[in-house]
Amino acid sequence: MVRHPFKIGITILFVIVLQGYVSHANALGQAFYFVSGKIGSQETGQPAPLIGKADQYLDTIKADHGNLKDDRTVTPIGFGFDFYRVDGALATGFGLELNRYSKSYSFADRSSVQLDVQGVLFAFSTYYRGEFLFPYLALGTGGYSVKIREKLVATSDEISTTNASFIDAAPSVSYYEIGSRFPFGEWGLLTSWRATSAQLKIQTIGKRLELGGQTIIFGVYYSY
Repeated sequence: MVRHPFKIGITILFVIVLQGYVSHANALGQAFYFVSGKIGSQETGQPAPLIGKADQYLDTIKADHGNLKDDRTVTPIGFGFDFYRVDGALATGFGLELNRYSKSYSFADRSSVQLDVQGVLFAFSTYYRGEFLFPYLALGTGGYSVKIREKLVATSDEISTTNASFIDAAPSVSYYEIGSRFPFGEWGLLTSWRATSAQLKIQTIGKRLELGGQTIIFGVYYSY
């Protein structure tokens, strides 16, 4: 399993800061919590504006094994927890999200690549408490790990069939998100657009794979 001590340390620090922030806000009686379930449509082939880079890995395989039969859209499913401290109509706080998605890509010569991706994201967030909606902006970082299974058929007598399975992780992850919550009492709906940069260099061919991209997110939340 791939481990990144810096990420682990940052995550622990984030939890410590969040605990202190929660305790302070609770003492003032101004704490709000949101627990949410989310599903999205993520275009991994569209780099995040300003922070992302185009994918190279699948294009390199396509050059040797024929056209990609599948699109680059994935469907991430996530669970989030957000804490806010309210000051008038504005609220600031922190968010934590766990998400995952799987995707299988097939090529013209029956080669295939299977990706199983898991992400942990945390962010600073601020939102406006309107009467009918709560628009928000989030800036964050986190970590993405991926299990990759390659089945690539031989392209010549010199290059044999490849069957490889390995786990890797993006060394640097950043994202920003714009969205809104729509409250209906304690329950509500949410929708957002997220741009994520989560790149890693694949061990087998040394090319860049983008695990992020641009995502449209829908969800439901409970606040207390």
